[in-house]
Amino acid sequence: MPSTQTGGIKFADIGGYRETFRSEGGNEIYRPVQLAWSDRQAFHAFVLGQNGIGQSGFLARGLPEQHPVYRDFWVSRAEPVEAIGVLGNTPQGGPNYTTFDGQDGLYRCALVYTQPDWLVYPDDNSGAQASELYRYVARSQEYNATVVTIPGNAFKYVNPPPGNPTQFPIPEPPGKIFPTRAMTYTWKAIPADQFRRLPRALETSINDQQGTVNDAQFDGRYDPGTLLFASARERGYWWANNYVYDLSYNFIFRQSIPATDDGMNVVKGDHNYFFRLDRKNPPPRFWLATDDGTVAGNRIYGKSSFDKLFKVG
Repeated sequence: MPSTQTGGIKFADIGGYRETFRSEGGNEIYRPVQLAWSDRQAFHAFVLGQNGIGQSGFLARGLPEQHPVYRDFWVSRAEPVEAIGVLGNTPQGGPNYTTFDGQDGLYRCALVYTQPDWLVYPDDNSGAQASELYRYVARSQEYNATVVTIPGNAFKYVNPPPGNPTQFPIPEPPGKIFPTRAMTYTWKAIPADQFRRLPRALETSINDQQGTVNDAQFDGRYDPGTLLFASARERGYWWANNYVYDLSYNFIFRQSIPATDDGMNVVKGDHNYFFRLDRKNPPPRFWLATDDGTVAGNRIYGKSSFDKLFKVG
């Protein structure tokens, strides 16, 4: 029965180890271990990981226990199996297990390793030092489309009837589909403040940036102006003995498309560009819109740095 230790706590593997792999996901590894009864609370904290506030807006994370062989598996829960010893009470009234001669009893639990939907990096990793966006963040997206109505009579039928040279316009406003995406970034296990609330800095960032577009390339792939920050949702829960939050940010992505500024230059359009049909300057494009009709005017959606959504101070 080999023994090892984590966080200075000794534990030993016992029988019942198993690995489960599935074609549809949900892989997990079940590893029963035993340790001293009095070490169980500290053991849970170490194997599940700790989450705290670091410096310069970054988090200080103690990572979960990593599987010794399968390096993309991490402990996601510890399931109690049994306690061994004579049941008694601690001075505080809680259960306590000891041997017949009064020594510490044993605690058996199963470490369950799973593959998280996000990257797990330590604090000294270069990606983690650059931005919290690159660890403990789950990404998902849904491909959608938006329909833009084209003014009636703007387009004409091709090939009129024989003997009639007139090209008939389409009287009803036709719709044109443009691709969009609903994107969600969920930042996992953000430590709560002393009152079990989301850190104030994040509330401020959400209030200031909701309804804005990204002022610079975001996540290494999304051009400025193409992401609109629509909404956010928080969920508080206990992570071992830490109260934490998952914070989900919802964005609307619109791909850069050919557009026109006031100088009639073809540029990359974003959420501040709107479809317009100009017969004198075909083809139809998206045009920049401001409150005074100039490039320097106020745009419908202001710009902000979305990197602030992933900092706690």
